[in-house]
Amino acid sequence: MTVNTIGTMTMAPVVAGGERAVNESGGAVATTPAAVNSSRPAASDADLEKLMDEPIRQANKSLSPYGRQIEREIHEVTKALMYTIRDTKTNEVIAEYPPRKIQDMIAKMWEMAGLMLDQKG
Repeated sequence: MTVNTIGTMTMAPVVAGGERAVNESGGAVATTPAAVNSSRPAASDADLEKLMDEPIRQANKSLSPYGRQIEREIHEVTKALMYTIRDTKTNEVIAEYPPRKIQDMIAKMWEMAGLMLDQKG
């Protein structure tokens, strides 16, 4: 659920990577994809990898006294970004977000839906 108003102030939707347009009265209006700043150079894969790894390094530094470690990986079929929290002493998986079992079930459903479509066609 989102809150669109607080008292008499109206909140405009926020779109990641865009800029807010302002109307004549000074109020913000919805952001459109055309409002995205295109003068910025596109980030390379190495830059994105560094950007994604820095928070993991900081979290692992904070968790090291507790014997915990966070790992990031991408599910091979669903391409979902997954985080695993492990015990550093036993290498036991403590938690996975989202759970690997759920990602495996989604992959299986995609496979079954594809098989049903192939059989009908």
